[in-house]
Amino acid sequence: MEKKKRIVSKLIFALVIAVIVSMCFVGTTLARYATGDTGSATTSIAKWSLSFGEDVSTTPVSFDSLSPASDAFSSDSGTDRSNTTGLKLIATLTYDIGVDADITITLEKGTEPDAGVKFNYVKVGATSNEEPEFGSTAWSSGTVINDSTAAPARSDVDGLFSVSLAYNTTKSTTGTTSITDGKAFEITAGEGTLYLYASVTWTSADTRLGSATISDALDTWVGENVASVGFNISYSAVQASEAPATT
Repeated sequence: MEKKKRIVSKLIFALVIAVIVSMCFVGTTLARYATGDTGSATTSIAKWSLSFGEDVSTTPVSFDSLSPASDAFSSDSGTDRSNTTGLKLIATLTYDIGVDADITITLEKGTEPDAGVKFNYVKVGATSNEEPEFGSTAWSSGTVINDSTAAPARSDVDGLFSVSLAYNTTKSTTGTTSITDGKAFEITAGEGTLYLYASVTWTSADTRLGSATISDALDTWVGENVASVGFNISYSAVQASEAPATT
């Protein structure tokens, strides 16, 4: 019996040792560091703010100091006589943007297909924005000029005027950059002001009418009946880069 007890004691001791060894290996797994928590991240949105001077996207512009060229008609010159106002500040475009932008300045057009710039005329002596009375038929090289000649058509007068656009980053006509009507140009991210300029050119219809008498009569009719010439401009801005910049 004493021998049997010693065998059982040895077995119990061996089992205890085996359990301790096992716990050593298992313990390395159960004791692994494990920590958890929650947090948050914030991404700033690139700023996008542009506006015309008075927070509108369209602005009217009027020119009231323009005349035809003082040169005499010449059928030999091959060119039409013209005179321009020079650049005049017409609007400011303020911006504060976090990405580059493509800016497009557009002159309002007429409603007819392929119509040019829509000019707004104010009648001489008008107390409001009343327009002069235009005729229904366009003048031609065969138009007879006398006291009973009908007024020229609106298209006759529209054909006399053209608009050129430019911009600058400072309020100055020196160092301006020309703008093509309806074609985008790019400005870089940041904040600032674009100064928008326009000039209006009066080009006599010498070539089209082919006569000093008729061409001068058309210019004279405008001088006697039109107090100012106006037009509307609008802008659009489209994102032109990403933030942050990609390569």
